[in-house]
Amino acid sequence: MLVGLRSHDVLARWGGEEFALLLPHCSPTDAEKVAERILNSLRQATLPALKGGRVTVSIGIAAACHDDDDFQAVVARADHALYRAKDAGRDPSMLSDEPMFAA
Repeated sequence: MLVGLRSHDVLARWGGEEFALLLPHCSPTDAEKVAERILNSLRQATLPALKGGRVTVSIGIAAACHDDDDFQAVVARADHALYRAKDAGRDPSMLSDEPMFAA
């Protein structure tokens, strides 16, 4: 478990190199704070087995909307934000630019 996560938060591997972190009852602003804590922790970590000793991460953030048809709508917004973060040069977090209202 990552330090600073709540007992009801869920971290899961989503794909080959992607992970999903579900933060129930968390505002987009608070999710950005969690993302920044994760980024800062990784920036301070040194992993000698890796070339350069550092790992970078890009984070896409999206909140569930009341009018979402299903979970895939949230995932699509997060994925879009993730690719915007990667395009910004890696190692940032990016909040979905689509309208959202925390569920």
